[in-house]
Amino acid sequence: METNERFLILDLFRGVAAFGVLIFHIIYKSNSGYNFVDGLYVLVDFFFVLSGFVLLTKFPQNKKGLLRDYWKFVFLRGLRLMPIPMIAIFLSLLPYWLGRLVTGRSDIFVFENSNKSLDDIISGILLLQIVFSTSIFLVIPLWSLSAEWITNLITALFGPLKSNLPILFLICFGYLALFYGMANDKEWIEMIGATRGWEALGRAIIGFSIGMLIRKNYKCLTNFTGRLSLTLALVLFAIANTTWFYVGFNNLYFTSIVFGVVVLHLSFVKISKTSKLGRISKSVGQYSFGLYAFHMVFLMWFNYWDSSPGFGEGDANWIRYFVTKTMIVGGLSLVMTHLSIKYVEGPIRKFGSFFTKHDDKARKEG
Repeated sequence: METNERFLILDLFRGVAAFGVLIFHIIYKSNSGYNFVDGLYVLVDFFFVLSGFVLLTKFPQNKKGLLRDYWKFVFLRGLRLMPIPMIAIFLSLLPYWLGRLVTGRSDIFVFENSNKSLDDIISGILLLQIVFSTSIFLVIPLWSLSAEWITNLITALFGPLKSNLPILFLICFGYLALFYGMANDKEWIEMIGATRGWEALGRAIIGFSIGMLIRKNYKCLTNFTGRLSLTLALVLFAIANTTWFYVGFNNLYFTSIVFGVVVLHLSFVKISKTSKLGRISKSVGQYSFGLYAFHMVFLMWFNYWDSSPGFGEGDANWIRYFVTKTMIVGGLSLVMTHLSIKYVEGPIRKFGSFFTKHDDKARKEG
């Protein structure tokens, strides 16, 4: 496996997927009649596949010292995943409590669940949303980061294993978990999707493991490259985002496989890191995480202060409303991402890198 290669095309498509999720949440359930975006929720599964593909080379690679390397990975991964969601949760709580203090209203900035308990906040900060599902309502999209975090804790132990069989076992386990959750949590899924418990974990493990499997066999799979196969992959990508209209949430059983094909073929597209497109792609990838984490917070703010057009008011009004909403919510999310990276996440990750390097040096000298 190539351990140092950065796939800038995947950074670019990570940003495309994050923007797609933003559009989904802006238009979904808007009474606009634009239900063609409803299937974009599966872009979350694209993130899972992408993460598995990228992170496999970051996992502990040797059985010797596995536990030490495992906890080092967990530590650094936690520093990567937790700071921005923590800020997003704080931002979601700030207007809620200030609004209650100023207006005396108990329904301000509330979705389906008005409970903002300390237990929910702690669960949310620790990315345990798929286990303690009431914390999902603090910032709904963070459920997928919870699923990825728990999946990382499981799959990182498989890094040193050379065979494909353990990864295939993980994929089978993921499908069993997804099937069990889909069969036994129908009321929740109808309300807010396959976003908690076994179904959420199953989605993450399936996607992540497929990404791992592709990266582990990457050299062998390079024989399948070509313009025709890339075109086919992009067509499949589009199809995966439209199958909702025909099979509903059952499309979760095959979308990760489709996204695996897409990620494989996109990875063959090389972008020079010194080119303008390369620099843009890197920035897009860097800011996509914050766009995904923050957009729902600012969407809550926007929805509270502004009302949408009425049913049947015409396409022009709806399009103007959606464009304005996208620019404001997306813009605020990117600004908050920049500030978070510069003043919170960046310093925290630098400390983590310094701490682990210092620890490695001490162990060698010892």
